[in-house]
Amino acid sequence: MTSSGIAPGVAAARTTGVLGVAALVLGLVLAGCGGGQADPVRSGGTPSGGGTPGDTASGDTRSGDAVSGDGTSPGATVVSPLVVHAAASLAGVMDDLEALVERRHPDIDVQANLGGSQALAAQLEQGAPGGVFVSANPDQFERVEPLLVGPGDLLATNELVVVVPSANPAGITTLADLADDGVTVALGAPGVPVGDYAREVLTAAGLTPTVVTEELDVRSVVAKVAAGEVDAGIAYATDVVGPLGDGVAAVAIPDDVNLVTDVLIGIVAGDQAAAGARFVDVALGPDGQALLVEARFSPGITP
Repeated sequence: MTSSGIAPGVAAARTTGVLGVAALVLGLVLAGCGGGQADPVRSGGTPSGGGTPGDTASGDTRSGDAVSGDGTSPGATVVSPLVVHAAASLAGVMDDLEALVERRHPDIDVQANLGGSQALAAQLEQGAPGGVFVSANPDQFERVEPLLVGPGDLLATNELVVVVPSANPAGITTLADLADDGVTVALGAPGVPVGDYAREVLTAAGLTPTVVTEELDVRSVVAKVAAGEVDAGIAYATDVVGPLGDGVAAVAIPDDVNLVTDVLIGIVAGDQAAAGARFVDVALGPDGQALLVEARFSPGITP
């Protein structure tokens, strides 16, 4: 909720004679008392002297009307930030989710913080501001549950694929090809959900590929493949669609060794929790789920 500090204005003197002059002088004196004016309030509801990272100025409105004396436009919506800490695998759909939420709730300015679920969990534990956490790994979600408002929800599910450059110079057509001589592979680092899942798949398939780089999130794995720095990587199916998938193609992993991974969403307790609850409602609703399906997620199941 955003509050607003308003300095006293100068009253226009409409009377005549001595009383009119006195009123005008009194008004000018009050206007000059700048030391008593409240600090501008930031959109997270925190005065500027004690603001937290991620706050923005309360003058952010979504109207082109003329600005009135209190710093807002007549009928304008004062916009408050909502930081959504979301797993990197949502990169291809977050812009659309942001736009959908902001259309439904013009008073919310969604600010996505994308990264590995383990890194996002650590940021929240260290006090990073935010209202929503979206994790690609149940263990990382459980790690921050003490910071959440109630239990989370299943937002969507995902699965793994082999990612190769569009030209596929190594001629990789199956998961087993990753273990061929001379084939170089990128995986997520240990502790990064996509990397841990990839190692489970490779172990189940009895494969030991030549891993030459281990990355901190799935976007970095895909970037290495797209740049031709490696012959292949293992990422989520959602990472070969949209802008993130430019320059790469997917090779399916057999169902008997592949994993279906849960994407969990929860509301972070604190100043942004009310806005976070509205984001979650939209993401779990039919329009939010349709966007996720377009991005190759499978829809979530809510209790």
